[in-house]
Amino acid sequence: MMKTHLFSKAILVGKLSLLFLISTFFGGCVPTRQSSTNSANNHFESFYAGEGGMQYFIKPILLKNIEKEEYLMADFTFRHQNEATDSVTVNFSIEGNELYKKIDSLVISSSSVAFATKRIELLFNEKSKRGYVSRYTTKVSQNDMRHLFGQGTWDYTIYNETLSNSFLPTPKSKKTISAINNNLFILM
Repeated sequence: MMKTHLFSKAILVGKLSLLFLISTFFGGCVPTRQSSTNSANNHFESFYAGEGGMQYFIKPILLKNIEKEEYLMADFTFRHQNEATDSVTVNFSIEGNELYKKIDSLVISSSSVAFATKRIELLFNEKSKRGYVSRYTTKVSQNDMRHLFGQGTWDYTIYNETLSNSFLPTPKSKKTISAINNNLFILM
């Protein structure tokens, strides 16, 4: 009986040792990302684009229309070399009860910056749990976008023939905007 008990303990120690070695080996091979609420890695990704400089993708930022219970998610993609010369691609999705088949213009503003774009392209419309999702894309100046991120309060207003709807950042989104400005745009 004693031999069986010792044998069981030896097998258990062997299994634990093997598990430790495997986890140590694979733990060193798996890429890790530091996690922090203000970490730049949580809000944007950067990629080296050769002579084109760096390409940045700012992850979706949530804005809300309180009156209509609609949501707008905006993400941004741009390249930056030594100076802001390229445009920023702004993709945004609107989710709510209304189907947006056409948007004539988009005005993005803050307390000190405002700019508008009329070249807005519909990517798709689809059904969702909340009603519909309408996905659009447009381009804006990189300098305008840099100034906008310097402000914590945004107002995205969309217009078409029959309506104008404003979307404002949630409190969490305001913190995200500030973190992106402090970790990305302030360095440019």
